[in-house]
Amino acid sequence: MSTPHLRDHAGNSFQHPRCIKVPQYGALELFSYFKEFWPRIDHSSFCTATQDESMETVIAPWKDGVIQFAVDQLEKLQPRDDYCELLELSVVFLGSTPPRGTRFRYPGAIHRARWMGRAIYSIKMSLFRNQYEPLQPGKTVRKSHGLSFSDQIWNHLKEVCLFVTAVYVRYWFQSQSPTAAPRNDLKTANYNPTCRRCA
Repeated sequence: MSTPHLRDHAGNSFQHPRCIKVPQYGALELFSYFKEFWPRIDHSSFCTATQDESMETVIAPWKDGVIQFAVDQLEKLQPRDDYCELLELSVVFLGSTPPRGTRFRYPGAIHRARWMGRAIYSIKMSLFRNQYEPLQPGKTVRKSHGLSFSDQIWNHLKEVCLFVTAVYVRYWFQSQSPTAAPRNDLKTANYNPTCRRCA
């Protein structure tokens, strides 16, 4: 069947320079620190994209469609737990509540070859950014291009989360569709994080 090829292609497509500029500092190390910090996080206190003015403007035109898509997918049998987790996190990130309620799983392992794991970590870090010190504005002294290290991380994290919810979720879960997959290919190739009609 076409599934392995399509999903391998999906993973490779996310390295497209017009999709996401991946920071060169240790992303895996940053995820590891967040995993260690997880026991100290208050799961009842999180911030969605609708609570961030810059992201709220971007997601407004397409968030309802993505939420409905994710909810529809959650009603289907998913072969892996992380598939369900990504869908649920996307719904929460966009300001809604998944069918089974809002819940957060302990961060899992990160593999260099699995982009979905990074997507899941990125959304969790965004949701709990107000509790995680490395994402606090101006917390770090080191600067580049006028931005503190924490501000750089947060800016990259926003780009990743917007890309995941605007493009990646549909792309991944529709990769077997002969009609939807080509359309999603085009959206991925032309993705612009400030595009108001990207989803």
